[in-house]
Amino acid sequence: MQNLKMLVSKIGKKGFLIMGTGLVLVFALWYLNRPLSPDMICRQTIEALKKSDVDTLIRLTNPIELEKMGLTREKTRSILQDIKWSNVFVGKTAYKLYRSKTPDTAIFEVKEAGTPEDSLVAVYISTVEDQKTGWHLSLTNLLFYTVYYTKMKQQPVAEWKEIRTKYELLGVRQWDGSDIMYGEQARQ
Repeated sequence: MQNLKMLVSKIGKKGFLIMGTGLVLVFALWYLNRPLSPDMICRQTIEALKKSDVDTLIRLTNPIELEKMGLTREKTRSILQDIKWSNVFVGKTAYKLYRSKTPDTAIFEVKEAGTPEDSLVAVYISTVEDQKTGWHLSLTNLLFYTVYYTKMKQQPVAEWKEIRTKYELLGVRQWDGSDIMYGEQARQ
């Protein structure tokens, strides 16, 4: 306590306040710009899906994936509307780490809170780490498995083929971070 009083007397109360404010600003900037963890991406993805917040989904996705797969903000919004996503999460959700195939992937299963352990998963959220830019949501993987699980009693593979053709998607990023390309891109 004596050392603090000496420090305040040397730099003055005004200097002490400026220094304290500076430290708070540095912490705030670090907090807002810190790298996202897979868990944070999962939580933000769930909230974005509940609110149909396509901008957040796009922000969480690696720009390289968006470009490579031909996915845009408008296509994402339209796909979610086509599959009637807003009916999937209506209440509280629960998620858990499903598996991590490699050190640079993490897959979460998401269900309505309170559903039995053996009930169908509403969606899988896959995150992939890019060594240069950190962790990202695999949006094409999310859309693929969302179609698959929302159309389970119908024809999920045919439905996905229709969607990827309609929106000219070039591929889908898999759980392990590898890509499956369609059409001409698959032959290159």
